[in-house]
Amino acid sequence: SLTFAAAEAVCVDPPDGQLLESMTTLVDGSLLRPIATDDDEPRFAMLETIREYSGDQLAASGEAEVIARRHFDYFFDLGRRFADDLGTGDLVAWLHRLDADRANLAAATNWAISAGEFGRAAELFEFLRDYTRAHGRTAEARSLVATLLAHTELADAQRGKLLHEAAVLAVRQGDMAVVDGFAAEALALARKLGDAHGAVGAGQLRALSAAERGDASGEADALREMLEDADRSGDPRMEILARSAVALRALRRGEFDEAAAQYDEIVTRMRHVDVMRESLGAGLFNRGLSELHAGRLAESAGSLAESAAIGRSMEDLDLLGYVLEGYAALAAAFDRHGPAARLQGASATALAEVGSVLEAFEAQMRDGTALAARAAMGDKTYEAERSAGAAMPTSDAMELALAVGADAAAGKAAGQIG
Repeated sequence: SLTFAAAEAVCVDPPDGQLLESMTTLVDGSLLRPIATDDDEPRFAMLETIREYSGDQLAASGEAEVIARRHFDYFFDLGRRFADDLGTGDLVAWLHRLDADRANLAAATNWAISAGEFGRAAELFEFLRDYTRAHGRTAEARSLVATLLAHTELADAQRGKLLHEAAVLAVRQGDMAVVDGFAAEALALARKLGDAHGAVGAGQLRALSAAERGDASGEADALREMLEDADRSGDPRMEILARSAVALRALRRGEFDEAAAQYDEIVTRMRHVDVMRESLGAGLFNRGLSELHAGRLAESAGSLAESAAIGRSMEDLDLLGYVLEGYAALAAAFDRHGPAARLQGASATALAEVGSVLEAFEAQMRDGTALAARAAMGDKTYEAERSAGAAMPTSDAMELALAVGADAAAGKAAGQIG
């Protein structure tokens, strides 16, 4: 689809009023059709057969290359404005705008790659990183990153960012075998460039990779080096990132009270430092899990609710999938096994939509919740409840989750996390 502003930017300098007149004629002839939008900017679409015919005519005109470059420039600028506006603009409005232009953004990226402009394609991907994480498709993003990394023309700084993202996306898909390789290469480039943020982020991924593989020594080494990189940076954001990895280690080792205390301090710092909302959402989620497994169910409900609010504000299905699984465990903790099963189904649907899987700790928690629910309800009832949850809109599942949390916060919990 397209907006009038996009058409005006892409078309080759039409005389005043001609573009509007031409588009009006196309709408009147049903060659362009208006489509409903959530904002005040009209959008238009055309049938695929008309699009193909128009593409053939454009190719025959000899102006296809000029138009393609102008198309890329317009959507490159759109991506840059999104990145510049993060943290200050209307994030939901931006996410909806980028959703509407998903096909245009993909076409622009593909054109840049085909034209050999790998650096600009990588820069556009970086502009859209937070959108891609919240609304992207992990498999598609991994394929694009792999395509970009295959080209040596990239500057070291761009390659380092792409390697980091390749590791993040591999974690999301549970492909832990390749994470350390990507992260190690990203770490080497970050240190070469003096990029503290890149070094700490890569170290965090190396620590996670080692933990998922059961390599305690490798995890400890990665954490130690990451803390040193954070201290050298003098950047409070880097310290928060490093301390988050240490707290995650405590959570995964079953040191739940210690993890909760660490995450409490981390979340407090995050509220006073300019960090991505995604990071705050993850910190709150991990604090909620720590509290949950420490038996502090009412506190856990509060942390999960705040994490859920951030996930909903970003429409981040990856974060919401994790939060729903946390709420399922919370429901099971006070014998609400029907809601627990439904929330597990909803979690699986949300994660599948963005191509993500749970990491090892959360997957183990999921399996324990399912085992308890099956034992209480029987396999047939559990599967029916889980299927019902899988078919629920995510918004409805979150309302169920918040109701479960309200019961926990009100002290109605009778059970205990094992």
